[in-house]
Amino acid sequence: MIIVHVCCRVLFGPNHLYVFHHPQDEAKNVKEGKVTETPTYDTAQEEIAKKAGFMDKAGKSEGLCG
Repeated sequence: MIIVHVCCRVLFGPNHLYVFHHPQDEAKNVKEGKVTETPTYDTAQEEIAKKAGFMDKAGKSEGLCG
């Protein structure tokens, strides 16, 4: 079983990004003063590239040509 929280991302294939937003969780975060950054397609792709080892933490590509 996987428990998802606000802004958990699910990527199906190369182009289908879904972001989970639960209204009660979001209201709780707002009440506690927490800022929730909504991920974009580009930030999700960068995160995937970093975790897969295609990009370093500074955001630079670690490809064969560079």
